Amino acid sequence: ELLVATRHIWYTEFRSAFVKHIDILLHDEVLAGVGVTARETLRVLVDLIHAIRTELKPAQISRIVHMYSRDLHDPAFGPMIQTMCAKLLIGLVEQIAKSGFSKPEGRKLYIKIMYVFVSKFNSLRMMFPAVVRYCTRKKIQTPKYAETFATIPELDGWMDIGFSQPIRTCSKAFEQSTDVIKGGSSEETVLIKAMVFGIKTIVVQMKAFNPPPPEESTITEQWFMCARGFSQDEVELLVQLLRNAVRCIDYYNIENFNPDGEPLRATERTPPGMLSKEEKEILEGLASIYTVVEPSVFQEVFSSQIPYLFEQTIVNVSVLAIPQYFLANSAVSSNFSGLLLRFLVDGLEKVGCDDKLQAGIMLRLFKLLFLAVTLFPEQNEIVLRPHLSHIIMQSMKLSARAKEPLNFFALLRALFRSIGGGRFEMLYQEVLPLLQVLLESLNGLLAAAHKPQMRELFVELVLTVPVRLSVLLPFLSFLMKPLVIALQAGPDLVSQGLRTLELCIDNLTQEFLEPIMAPVIKDLMSALWKHLRPVPYNVVHSHTTMRILGKIGGRNRRLFMDPPELGHVLNSESGLDVALAFHGVERAQTFSLDSALNLVARTFERGDAATPFQREQAFAFARSCLPLLLDLDDGGEEFIEGLRSALVRFGSAKVPVQADGPPPQPSPFIDPPPVTRDRKEATDAALARVITTLFAAAGDSKLAGEAWQLVEDLCRHFAFLSVADALEADRERDSSAPASATAASAASGFDSLLSTSASRIDGFVDALVQVMTSEDADHRTLGEKALTLFHSACRSLLPTREAVDALPVLHTLASRFCSCCYRPEWFRKTGGTLGISILSSKLSLGSRWMLAHELDFVKALLYVLKDTSLDMATTNVADAIETLKHVLTVCNRVEDPPAAGDRMDRQAKFSSLISLLISELSNSNRSVRETIQSSFRLLAELTGSEVTALLVPVRERLLAPIFAKPLRALPFAMQIGNIDAITYCLALSPPLLQFNEELSRLLLEALALADAEDQALVSKTSQYRNAASLVNLRVVCIKLLSAAMSCTEFVQPRQNNTRARIIQVFFKSLYSKNHEIVGAANK
Repeated sequence: ELLVATRHIWYTEFRSAFVKHIDILLHDEVLAGVGVTARETLRVLVDLIHAIRTELKPAQISRIVHMYSRDLHDPAFGPMIQTMCAKLLIGLVEQIAKSGFSKPEGRKLYIKIMYVFVSKFNSLRMMFPAVVRYCTRKKIQTPKYAETFATIPELDGWMDIGFSQPIRTCSKAFEQSTDVIKGGSSEETVLIKAMVFGIKTIVVQMKAFNPPPPEESTITEQWFMCARGFSQDEVELLVQLLRNAVRCIDYYNIENFNPDGEPLRATERTPPGMLSKEEKEILEGLASIYTVVEPSVFQEVFSSQIPYLFEQTIVNVSVLAIPQYFLANSAVSSNFSGLLLRFLVDGLEKVGCDDKLQAGIMLRLFKLLFLAVTLFPEQNEIVLRPHLSHIIMQSMKLSARAKEPLNFFALLRALFRSIGGGRFEMLYQEVLPLLQVLLESLNGLLAAAHKPQMRELFVELVLTVPVRLSVLLPFLSFLMKPLVIALQAGPDLVSQGLRTLELCIDNLTQEFLEPIMAPVIKDLMSALWKHLRPVPYNVVHSHTTMRILGKIGGRNRRLFMDPPELGHVLNSESGLDVALAFHGVERAQTFSLDSALNLVARTFERGDAATPFQREQAFAFARSCLPLLLDLDDGGEEFIEGLRSALVRFGSAKVPVQADGPPPQPSPFIDPPPVTRDRKEATDAALARVITTLFAAAGDSKLAGEAWQLVEDLCRHFAFLSVADALEADRERDSSAPASATAASAASGFDSLLSTSASRIDGFVDALVQVMTSEDADHRTLGEKALTLFHSACRSLLPTREAVDALPVLHTLASRFCSCCYRPEWFRKTGGTLGISILSSKLSLGSRWMLAHELDFVKALLYVLKDTSLDMATTNVADAIETLKHVLTVCNRVEDPPAAGDRMDRQAKFSSLISLLISELSNSNRSVRETIQSSFRLLAELTGSEVTALLVPVRERLLAPIFAKPLRALPFAMQIGNIDAITYCLALSPPLLQFNEELSRLLLEALALADAEDQALVSKTSQYRNAASLVNLRVVCIKLLSAAMSCTEFVQPRQNNTRARIIQVFFKSLYSKNHEIVGAANK
């Protein structure tokens, strides 16, 4: 009661009388005491100290800071009391600067308060799991626990003697907290916010305690614009502040953590929304602390903490507000941009990872960085310049092997949009050497793209390459096809295409522009005329198009002279039709269902754009089409008995059958009407479309069970037909031999079955290959399972593995998969490689079958490797290399001694294989050369021979083309391939080559190439392609000279001059600016 009365006096002018007694009131045992109600006493004392803070002496302020710093860390006090202590300390910050403290003493007291707050952040971070458990328990707790000894341990997991006594001698931190769950942990976040802004106030006030500026400095005002004089321990304190305060932001997202305080998986978290006002203020307040410290301290803190910030951003996306604030702040934008850019460039591969959250954060950071370049071009353009070419080219290269390649192109789109507009001349100079290879690569990707969104993305990249029009003139032809596609795309691309076309027409002459536009002028004019539409069409597009046509003049009417394009149909037959009878019409009317089948296929291709009801109806229609395309009659028991007899005969050794058996019985099948080739092709195509639709339905979660069961039944059905096809082929081969009545009846039945329109083995094979070569990885997985099931069904029908290997359908599948490897689309190549891998590794096909297809497989897989751009890959070649190694292992491993005829056949095929491989040893593609070399090592291990012994019989196939022309007469890529092949031959043990006149001439040529200057080898050394080729050429030349130096024949005295020149080139290469050349010369 006395304290309450005294508290009212402290709000009057009589409070000054208590100033001389403040030391007594601050004593622990006088006013506060040690009882349970001491916290209420603290609240009263805080009111007094806040009221008389301007009259306090330095010693009293120091004592108050010490007392309330201790209370801030007292776990017996709840969050509200601790927040009160923190606010009292913050209220004394400004008074410290006015109370006569010396600079060292005042700065020391500021650092002490900072240390207290940082330690409290650390305590809150360590307490976070307990808070999560507390909030989780409170959410599911309905009745209030009775205060008994039985239930007290359930409150927080342990027994507290002071809390469990009838008259409590202690209290819990959250015992009287009523708002700890609301909005995360409201009472804790109030404390966090108070401490963040308190530290900001401290750092701002520390500017007045800066050490004096250097004597020679003339910028005294700038010296006191930021806090200076931080020791190493104080810098470490700022580091700990960042790490602990960022972790405390998790109090705003408690719902994204499990009861143990660990973050939930990305798929289980609440989708991130807009930052709350309070959370944004705290994050920006935390970031602003580091903007008022000297730049060297900022650099030291964040040079080591950006990886930690990135990790915390993955846990809590809200942390992105910190780098966003730095990049938008002119004081630190340049420093932070350099640090962040170095981190992002080092981790560029993460942009294409399958973790969508991590890849999304990388993209977001890149976009924020590019935005900072736009906001502060003078500061940040020079920061981005050294990394620009690396970002562009590495994005193109990494997209080839990334699981999410479109992320890299989205990164390039953000980059091109940010630095376009003609304001960044230095960056345009960095893009100039990359221009040709960039445009060629994007046009290649555009030609291979088949999805509209991918095509539009590549078109936008081509049209927004950040260079001047004058620089783009030699490569203007690369823009014509993308320009036509842009004019036929969405509104944004149409606007971009019209601007680009008008820019070219305004600035280029008719004589220069018309030959470039000639290949696409017809499509270009058609696209322009389509934009001449009245309202409600886009008025801007219409007016711009009219203006462009006016600038072209009379040339725009040339389109009228071209003949019209007429549609045509190669096959007039209908793949699927139905006959419907109408009342009053004698003959049934036939209707084609091909258009409906196409609609069904498009329904599943649309993905999420189609509703579940539409997908269910599409699946039902596809399923109902099967009876119209398949013959579901089992043929009767006699046919089954005949089938069993024929299977036994087909799978076992053929033995003579007595001719005096019973006469053949007539076939139970009715002879079908003849089917034309066009009709069969149309029906097979319809069946393939239905089966691919069923596979697409099997990838839908709601339709997967029923659709996959149907696919399994179809695999067994066509396995039976495939076996019947093999029996029919076997019967035709043995038609001169007599047969039993049952076998003859079965054979006649097979003949009838396979000649009907219901036997659609080709349609099934087409569907299976389409699914296996699909762009969707899930569809490829389903196709792999179906192929395995199909083979198992065939294996269950036939008695031996040799009989399974003889099935014609397997040879057809092998041929189709090889053909897919020659297709231009990357997913077709991937599917073809996958199909070859399954046939050679998972289906347990015999070595004779594998030998029959070995050369075809090797040629197809090598084409996948060869059909890869020298600058960037369009498909992942790792699977092709692994499949090639497995094929070579299966076909050439040592087994039981073969028969004499098989041995001769095996030797002939092995010789053909070595000839094929050695002819590709000098290929211009590095991946092909490395794969061939590893293949030779593998074959040597399998056969137990030396690599040299394998290559000697066929080495002329390699050497004759190499020695036929001098190196200077060949392109760079062929020079590199030839030199690398000769280096490999010299490095073999024993060497494949002997020193002769031709080899000496080639060594001298390589020596001249390694010693020549760049300008002597190529005119435009700044071009990216030329620069990269020169580096690779010098590296392979140095390796060839090194391999020649290690040969014993090169030690002869007549080679001394050459050896001296080679050593001179080695030392000269050590001073190269390129690290690859230096590394090769050093070795």
